[in-house]
Amino acid sequence: MATHDTPLDRLQRVLEAIRANTDLPHELIIVDTSKKPQDVSEVAARFDARFFTPGVDHGLGASWNLGALYASCPVLAFLCDDVYVDERWASAAMKCLKGNVKAVCGKLLSHGRKELLNAAGSYTDVFGMSWNRGISERDEGRYDKPEYIFRVVGAVFLIEAEAFRRVGAFDESYFLYAEDMDLSWRMQLAGHDCMYVPSMRAYHEWMATTSKHQTPLKQYHYLLERNRLQTLLKNYSIRTLLSIIPWYLLIKIIHFAWLVAHRRLDETRALLRAFTWIRCNLKEILRKRYLVQRLRKRKDREVQRLMLKLPAELLFGLSFLRHPLVDAARRKD
Repeated sequence: MATHDTPLDRLQRVLEAIRANTDLPHELIIVDTSKKPQDVSEVAARFDARFFTPGVDHGLGASWNLGALYASCPVLAFLCDDVYVDERWASAAMKCLKGNVKAVCGKLLSHGRKELLNAAGSYTDVFGMSWNRGISERDEGRYDKPEYIFRVVGAVFLIEAEAFRRVGAFDESYFLYAEDMDLSWRMQLAGHDCMYVPSMRAYHEWMATTSKHQTPLKQYHYLLERNRLQTLLKNYSIRTLLSIIPWYLLIKIIHFAWLVAHRRLDETRALLRAFTWIRCNLKEILRKRYLVQRLRKRKDREVQRLMLKLPAELLFGLSFLRHPLVDAARRKD
Protein backbone atom coordinates (compact mmCIF):
# COMPACT_ATOMS: atom_id res chain seq x y z
CA MET A 1 0.00 0.00 0.00
CA ALA A 2 1.15 3.53 -0.84
CA THR A 3 0.11 6.35 1.47
CA HIS A 4 0.69 10.08 1.47
CA ASP A 5 -0.51 12.47 4.19
CA THR A 6 -3.63 10.43 4.79
CA PRO A 7 -5.49 11.10 8.06
CA LEU A 8 -4.44 8.47 10.57
CA ASP A 9 -8.01 7.52 11.43
CA ARG A 10 -8.77 6.78 7.79
CA LEU A 11 -5.55 4.82 7.37
CA GLN A 12 -6.50 2.73 10.39
CA ARG A 13 -9.97 2.03 8.93
CA VAL A 14 -8.38 0.97 5.62
CA LEU A 15 -5.99 -1.36 7.44
CA GLU A 16 -8.80 -2.77 9.57
CA ALA A 17 -10.71 -3.64 6.39
CA ILE A 18 -7.65 -5.42 5.01
CA ARG A 19 -7.17 -7.39 8.23
CA ALA A 20 -10.84 -8.32 8.56
CA ASN A 21 -11.56 -9.14 4.91
CA THR A 22 -8.38 -10.68 3.50
CA ASP A 23 -9.04 -14.41 3.58
CA LEU A 24 -5.65 -15.59 2.27
CA PRO A 25 -2.16 -15.64 3.84
CA HIS A 26 -0.44 -12.33 3.12
CA GLU A 27 2.18 -9.83 4.15
CA LEU A 28 1.32 -6.14 4.44
CA ILE A 29 3.80 -3.50 3.27
CA ILE A 30 3.18 0.24 3.69
CA VAL A 31 5.24 2.84 1.83
CA ASP A 32 4.67 6.31 3.22
CA THR A 33 5.73 9.68 1.77
CA SER A 34 4.00 11.87 4.36
CA LYS A 35 5.51 14.71 6.34
CA LYS A 36 5.14 12.75 9.60
CA PRO A 37 6.23 9.17 8.80
CA GLN A 38 6.69 8.35 12.49
CA ASP A 39 2.94 8.60 13.09
CA VAL A 40 2.24 6.30 10.14
CA SER A 41 4.91 3.82 11.26
CA GLU A 42 3.19 3.53 14.65
CA VAL A 43 -0.12 2.68 12.95
CA ALA A 44 1.66 0.21 10.67
CA ALA A 45 3.23 -1.52 13.69
CA ARG A 46 -0.20 -2.10 15.24
CA PHE A 47 -1.15 -4.08 12.13
CA ASP A 48 2.16 -5.98 11.88
CA ALA A 49 2.91 -4.22 8.59
CA ARG A 50 6.40 -3.69 7.23
CA PHE A 51 6.98 0.05 6.92
CA PHE A 52 9.17 2.00 4.50
CA THR A 53 9.57 5.71 3.88
CA PRO A 54 11.71 6.95 0.98
CA GLY A 55 11.92 10.44 2.48
CA VAL A 56 11.08 12.12 -0.84
CA ASP A 57 7.82 11.80 -2.72
CA HIS A 58 8.58 10.54 -6.23
CA GLY A 59 4.97 9.66 -6.97
CA LEU A 60 2.57 6.78 -6.66
CA GLY A 61 4.37 4.39 -9.01
CA ALA A 62 7.67 4.88 -7.20
CA SER A 63 6.04 4.08 -3.85
CA TRP A 64 4.43 0.94 -5.25
CA ASN A 65 7.73 -0.14 -6.81
CA LEU A 66 9.50 0.23 -3.48
CA GLY A 67 6.91 -1.93 -1.76
CA ALA A 68 7.12 -4.56 -4.50
CA LEU A 69 10.92 -4.63 -4.16
CA TYR A 70 10.63 -5.97 -0.61
CA ALA A 71 7.63 -8.24 -1.19
CA SER A 72 8.26 -11.99 -1.17
CA CYS A 73 4.80 -13.23 -2.23
CA PRO A 74 4.20 -14.66 -5.74
CA VAL A 75 1.23 -12.31 -6.16
CA LEU A 76 1.30 -8.58 -5.49
CA ALA A 77 -1.74 -6.53 -4.45
CA PHE A 78 -1.47 -2.78 -4.99
CA LEU A 79 -3.79 -0.51 -3.01
CA CYS A 80 -4.25 3.19 -2.44
CA ASP A 81 -4.86 4.58 1.04
CA ASP A 82 -8.49 5.47 0.28
CA VAL A 83 -9.77 1.98 -0.64
CA TYR A 84 -11.68 -0.28 1.77
CA VAL A 85 -11.63 -3.89 0.59
CA ASP A 86 -14.74 -6.04 0.98
CA GLU A 87 -14.87 -9.58 2.33
CA ARG A 88 -13.16 -12.34 0.35
CA TRP A 89 -11.80 -9.79 -2.14
CA ALA A 90 -8.44 -11.55 -2.41
CA SER A 91 -9.74 -15.09 -2.94
CA ALA A 92 -12.27 -13.81 -5.50
CA ALA A 93 -9.41 -12.30 -7.48
CA MET A 94 -7.10 -15.29 -7.10
CA LYS A 95 -9.68 -17.62 -8.65
CA CYS A 96 -9.23 -15.74 -11.95
CA LEU A 97 -5.50 -15.07 -11.69
CA LYS A 98 -4.42 -18.14 -13.63
CA GLY A 99 -3.29 -19.19 -17.09
CA ASN A 100 -2.66 -16.18 -19.28
CA VAL A 101 -4.48 -13.81 -16.89
CA LYS A 102 -1.73 -12.09 -14.92
CA ALA A 103 -3.56 -9.02 -13.55
CA VAL A 104 -7.02 -8.66 -12.02
CA CYS A 105 -9.09 -5.74 -10.78
CA GLY A 106 -12.58 -5.76 -9.31
CA LYS A 107 -15.73 -3.74 -8.81
CA LEU A 108 -15.09 -0.44 -7.05
CA LEU A 109 -18.06 1.23 -5.39
CA SER A 110 -18.26 4.71 -3.92
CA HIS A 111 -17.43 4.69 -0.22
CA GLY A 112 -19.87 7.50 0.48
CA ARG A 113 -22.70 6.15 -1.69
CA LYS A 114 -22.34 2.40 -1.97
CA GLU A 115 -25.06 2.11 -4.59
CA LEU A 116 -22.86 4.04 -7.06
CA LEU A 117 -20.01 2.60 -9.09
CA ASN A 118 -16.59 4.14 -9.05
CA ALA A 119 -15.09 1.66 -11.51
CA ALA A 120 -16.15 -1.57 -13.17
CA GLY A 121 -12.89 -2.08 -14.97
CA SER A 122 -11.92 0.58 -17.47
CA TYR A 123 -12.11 1.94 -20.99
CA THR A 124 -9.09 2.99 -23.07
CA ASP A 125 -9.12 4.40 -26.59
CA VAL A 126 -6.40 3.95 -29.22
CA PHE A 127 -5.02 7.43 -28.39
CA GLY A 128 -4.32 6.46 -24.78
CA MET A 129 -7.24 8.20 -23.10
CA SER A 130 -8.39 5.93 -20.28
CA TRP A 131 -11.13 6.24 -17.67
CA ASN A 132 -13.14 4.15 -15.25
CA ARG A 133 -15.99 2.20 -16.78
CA GLY A 134 -19.38 2.81 -15.18
CA ILE A 135 -18.16 5.71 -13.05
CA SER A 136 -21.01 7.40 -11.12
CA GLU A 137 -23.59 4.94 -12.51
CA ARG A 138 -25.91 3.07 -10.16
CA ASP A 139 -24.80 -0.51 -9.58
CA GLU A 140 -27.78 -2.30 -11.13
CA GLY A 141 -26.12 -5.44 -12.50
CA ARG A 142 -24.81 -4.15 -15.80
CA TYR A 143 -21.22 -5.02 -14.89
CA ASP A 144 -21.72 -8.29 -13.05
CA LYS A 145 -19.87 -10.62 -15.43
CA PRO A 146 -16.10 -11.25 -15.44
CA GLU A 147 -14.48 -10.08 -18.66
CA TYR A 148 -11.16 -9.22 -20.25
CA ILE A 149 -10.20 -5.55 -20.11
CA PHE A 150 -7.31 -3.52 -21.47
CA ARG A 151 -6.34 -1.74 -18.23
CA VAL A 152 -6.59 -2.67 -14.58
CA VAL A 153 -7.73 0.15 -12.30
CA GLY A 154 -4.84 1.19 -10.09
CA ALA A 155 -6.83 1.91 -6.91
CA VAL A 156 -6.70 -1.81 -6.05
CA PHE A 157 -5.56 -4.72 -8.20
CA LEU A 158 -3.64 -7.99 -8.08
CA ILE A 159 -0.80 -8.95 -10.40
CA GLU A 160 1.55 -11.90 -10.65
CA ALA A 161 4.88 -10.74 -9.18
CA GLU A 162 7.03 -12.40 -11.84
CA ALA A 163 5.05 -10.83 -14.68
CA PHE A 164 5.14 -7.42 -12.94
CA ARG A 165 8.92 -7.49 -12.70
CA ARG A 166 9.36 -8.94 -16.17
CA VAL A 167 7.57 -6.02 -17.85
CA GLY A 168 9.56 -3.45 -15.87
CA ALA A 169 7.24 -2.47 -12.97
CA PHE A 170 5.75 1.04 -12.85
CA ASP A 171 7.35 3.85 -14.83
CA GLU A 172 8.35 6.24 -12.04
CA SER A 173 8.54 9.26 -14.33
CA TYR A 174 4.72 9.37 -14.46
CA PHE A 175 4.45 10.59 -10.84
CA LEU A 176 0.63 10.45 -10.92
CA TYR A 177 -2.02 9.40 -13.46
CA ALA A 178 -1.84 6.76 -16.21
CA GLU A 179 0.83 4.62 -14.53
CA ASP A 180 -1.70 1.78 -14.35
CA MET A 181 -2.57 2.18 -18.04
CA ASP A 182 1.10 2.08 -19.05
CA LEU A 183 1.73 -1.03 -16.95
CA SER A 184 -1.36 -2.75 -18.38
CA TRP A 185 -0.26 -1.85 -21.91
CA ARG A 186 3.14 -3.44 -21.37
CA MET A 187 1.44 -6.51 -19.91
CA GLN A 188 -0.68 -6.77 -23.06
CA LEU A 189 2.38 -6.39 -25.30
CA ALA A 190 4.16 -9.14 -23.38
CA GLY A 191 1.29 -11.52 -24.12
CA HIS A 192 -0.51 -11.34 -20.77
CA ASP A 193 -4.19 -10.64 -20.14
CA CYS A 194 -5.96 -8.39 -17.64
CA MET A 195 -9.39 -9.25 -16.25
CA TYR A 196 -12.25 -7.50 -14.48
CA VAL A 197 -13.74 -9.67 -11.69
CA PRO A 198 -16.94 -8.20 -10.17
CA SER A 199 -16.87 -10.54 -7.16
CA MET A 200 -13.67 -8.76 -6.07
CA ARG A 201 -15.25 -5.75 -4.39
CA ALA A 202 -13.94 -2.66 -2.63
CA TYR A 203 -15.12 0.83 -1.70
CA HIS A 204 -13.24 3.88 -2.90
CA GLU A 205 -13.17 7.22 -1.10
CA TRP A 206 -12.62 8.75 -4.52
CA MET A 207 -10.29 11.75 -4.96
CA ALA A 208 -9.14 11.50 -1.35
CA THR A 209 -5.61 10.52 -2.40
CA THR A 210 -5.42 12.78 -5.43
CA SER A 211 -6.78 15.91 -3.78
CA LYS A 212 -4.18 15.88 -0.98
CA HIS A 213 -1.20 14.80 -3.05
CA GLN A 214 1.68 17.19 -3.61
CA THR A 215 0.45 17.53 -7.19
CA PRO A 216 -2.77 19.63 -7.14
CA LEU A 217 -5.69 18.96 -9.41
CA LYS A 218 -4.89 21.99 -11.56
CA GLN A 219 -1.92 20.00 -12.88
CA TYR A 220 -4.15 17.11 -13.88
CA HIS A 221 -4.19 18.24 -17.51
CA TYR A 222 -0.42 18.54 -17.68
CA LEU A 223 0.30 15.16 -16.12
CA LEU A 224 -2.38 13.34 -18.07
CA GLU A 225 -1.22 14.72 -21.42
CA ARG A 226 2.45 14.20 -20.67
CA ASN A 227 2.00 10.65 -19.46
CA ARG A 228 -0.43 9.70 -22.19
CA LEU A 229 1.85 10.89 -24.98
CA GLN A 230 4.94 9.15 -23.64
CA THR A 231 2.88 5.96 -23.28
CA LEU A 232 2.02 6.11 -26.98
CA LEU A 233 5.64 6.80 -27.92
CA LYS A 234 6.97 3.93 -25.81
CA ASN A 235 4.42 1.24 -26.53
CA TYR A 236 3.22 1.49 -30.13
CA SER A 237 5.22 0.12 -33.04
CA ILE A 238 6.73 2.60 -35.51
CA ARG A 239 4.13 1.63 -38.10
CA THR A 240 1.24 2.31 -35.72
CA LEU A 241 2.79 5.56 -34.51
CA LEU A 242 2.98 6.83 -38.09
CA SER A 243 -0.75 6.23 -38.44
CA ILE A 244 -1.79 7.38 -34.95
CA ILE A 245 0.32 10.52 -34.39
CA PRO A 246 -1.15 12.61 -37.25
CA TRP A 247 -4.65 12.04 -35.87
CA TYR A 248 -3.43 12.66 -32.33
CA LEU A 249 -1.88 15.98 -33.42
CA LEU A 250 -5.09 16.96 -35.20
CA ILE A 251 -7.06 16.30 -32.03
CA LYS A 252 -4.53 18.36 -30.05
CA ILE A 253 -4.76 21.27 -32.51
CA ILE A 254 -8.54 21.26 -32.15
CA HIS A 255 -8.15 20.96 -28.38
CA PHE A 256 -5.65 23.82 -28.25
CA ALA A 257 -7.84 26.07 -30.42
CA TRP A 258 -10.84 25.37 -28.21
CA LEU A 259 -8.85 26.19 -25.06
CA VAL A 260 -7.59 29.47 -26.53
CA ALA A 261 -11.04 30.42 -27.80
CA HIS A 262 -12.54 29.82 -24.36
CA ARG A 263 -9.61 31.50 -22.58
CA ARG A 264 -8.76 28.44 -20.53
CA LEU A 265 -5.24 29.69 -19.84
CA ASP A 266 -4.27 27.13 -17.19
CA GLU A 267 -5.18 24.22 -19.45
CA THR A 268 -3.45 25.85 -22.41
CA ARG A 269 -0.24 26.27 -20.43
CA ALA A 270 -0.54 22.69 -19.17
CA LEU A 271 -0.75 21.40 -22.74
CA LEU A 272 2.32 23.38 -23.78
CA ARG A 273 4.24 22.22 -20.69
CA ALA A 274 3.42 18.60 -21.54
CA PHE A 275 4.84 18.88 -25.05
CA THR A 276 7.89 20.72 -23.73
CA TRP A 277 8.53 17.93 -21.22
CA ILE A 278 8.27 15.32 -23.97
CA ARG A 279 10.77 17.20 -26.13
CA CYS A 280 13.25 17.59 -23.26
CA ASN A 281 12.97 13.94 -22.24
CA LEU A 282 12.75 12.37 -25.68
CA LYS A 283 16.11 10.60 -25.37
CA GLU A 284 15.02 8.85 -22.16
CA ILE A 285 11.62 7.97 -23.67
CA LEU A 286 13.38 6.36 -26.63
CA ARG A 287 15.59 4.37 -24.26
CA LYS A 288 12.53 3.04 -22.44
CA ARG A 289 10.85 2.41 -25.77
CA TYR A 290 13.69 0.10 -26.75
CA LEU A 291 13.18 -1.93 -23.56
CA VAL A 292 9.41 -2.09 -24.03
CA GLN A 293 9.62 -3.24 -27.63
CA ARG A 294 11.90 -6.10 -26.58
CA LEU A 295 8.97 -7.45 -24.55
CA ARG A 296 6.67 -7.57 -27.56
CA LYS A 297 4.84 -10.83 -28.22
CA ARG A 298 1.67 -9.28 -29.60
CA LYS A 299 1.11 -7.02 -32.56
CA ASP A 300 -0.61 -3.70 -32.04
CA ARG A 301 -3.83 -4.86 -33.67
CA GLU A 302 -4.03 -7.65 -31.06
CA VAL A 303 -3.41 -5.17 -28.25
CA GLN A 304 -6.05 -2.80 -29.66
CA ARG A 305 -8.78 -5.45 -29.64
CA LEU A 306 -9.95 -4.25 -26.22
CA MET A 307 -9.54 -0.54 -27.00
CA LEU A 308 -12.20 1.90 -28.15
CA LYS A 309 -11.59 3.03 -31.73
CA LEU A 310 -13.26 6.46 -31.38
CA PRO A 311 -11.22 9.34 -29.88
CA ALA A 312 -12.75 9.69 -26.42
CA GLU A 313 -11.19 13.11 -25.90
CA LEU A 314 -13.31 14.65 -28.63
CA LEU A 315 -16.40 12.97 -27.22
CA PHE A 316 -15.59 14.43 -23.79
CA GLY A 317 -14.97 17.85 -25.34
CA LEU A 318 -18.24 17.76 -27.24
CA SER A 319 -20.02 16.53 -24.10
CA PHE A 320 -21.16 13.29 -25.71
CA LEU A 321 -19.36 11.63 -22.79
CA ARG A 322 -18.83 12.97 -19.28
CA HIS A 323 -15.79 12.31 -17.14
CA PRO A 324 -16.13 13.34 -13.46
CA LEU A 325 -12.36 13.73 -12.99
CA VAL A 326 -12.11 16.06 -15.99
CA ASP A 327 -15.05 18.07 -14.67
CA ALA A 328 -13.55 18.20 -11.16
CA ALA A 329 -10.19 19.35 -12.52
CA ARG A 330 -11.84 22.14 -14.51
CA ARG A 331 -13.78 23.32 -11.49
CA LYS A 332 -10.50 23.51 -9.54
CA ASP A 333 -8.65 25.50 -12.26
